Amino acid sequence: QTLVVGCGDGSLAVLTATEGELLLSSRLEVGLKPMFLAQHKQYLFTFRQVEEQSQLLQLTLDESAHLVIKKTVDLTGQGPCHLSIAPNVNAVLVAHYESGHVNVVAMDDEDILTTEVATHCYQKGAYTNDGRQDGSHPHCILHDPVSNAIFVCDLGLNALHRLEYSVSTAILSPKDSLELHPGAGPRHATVQRDFVYVLHELDNGVTVVKLDQAGSMSVLQHISTTVPASYTSPPPFPFYTCNSHAAEIALSPNGKQLMISHRGFDQLSRLPLQDDGQVDLDGAVHCPTPGRLPWHFTIQDERHIWVTTQFGASVEDTGGIACLDWPLESKTGSVKASLTLTEPLCVLLWQE
Repeated sequence: QTLVVGCGDGSLAVLTATEGELLLSSRLEVGLKPMFLAQHKQYLFTFRQVEEQSQLLQLTLDESAHLVIKKTVDLTGQGPCHLSIAPNVNAVLVAHYESGHVNVVAMDDEDILTTEVATHCYQKGAYTNDGRQDGSHPHCILHDPVSNAIFVCDLGLNALHRLEYSVSTAILSPKDSLELHPGAGPRHATVQRDFVYVLHELDNGVTVVKLDQAGSMSVLQHISTTVPASYTSPPPFPFYTCNSHAAEIALSPNGKQLMISHRGFDQLSRLPLQDDGQVDLDGAVHCPTPGRLPWHFTIQDERHIWVTTQFGASVEDTGGIACLDWPLESKTGSVKASLTLTEPLCVLLWQE
């Protein structure tokens, strides 16, 4: 099994996992900061910031497990932080946290990036630089293949935006926005059927958004926090708005549970989903991560989860990546394999 990890030191690490062992196969320096990764067929996509220019990178993985940059495209915006693939429109979506821009970059018939970049900016005027909700800060962008809508979690404007992209005109158009309760800070989301599950970074809550047949959004359920009340430790850093900040959210392979990572609480949480799409908070179970601040995870199958932690046992220790063996029916998990890495952020499980 091959994994690719985007690291805060500006590198992409290629790892090889065997039974109980995790090895570093190669490393490629790409620049500041490959915070997120996505795969489309045989290509890997990430981004970087080069002085005032953000760029989207398309890479291949050769037979010797080395990454090779195939194409670079200039983007519009500053501080790219998230990207995803929209197969229906054959494009790559990119969110820029620092400037409020979202981009759609078209691919050609051979899945190679074009220089056709559609852009929309949610930031109007200058930022106040007062906290993390001083203006638009898109933190996640994803495509819903059912409604063909593009959703953006805007942590700064405290809203979930909905946009549409026209392949024929290459125009990205905002449709509407759903404002969340004050201080939520929507970070990431996942879509299933006609529900969008929005994770709040700043208060650890979840908002379940219902989509009607026209794609309009309304709040079905609001969960104020997914961190147990029994967790009372101080925050890991002074800039935290509470003692833990949520990071990643994903659906289980069977689509019946949500999984969430918490930085501060330093655990993964599983929350059952009811038939009506709502979250059963009372059924939540939690699994500790082997390091501090689990930034991202990817689910391999019904029992194995790969998770990156920014730090080791303390925030002064080097972070790493680990494979947790946590079966869906189990309340506890264990570490199957691990490797120390400097500031690991996103982990991608390479699909052959």
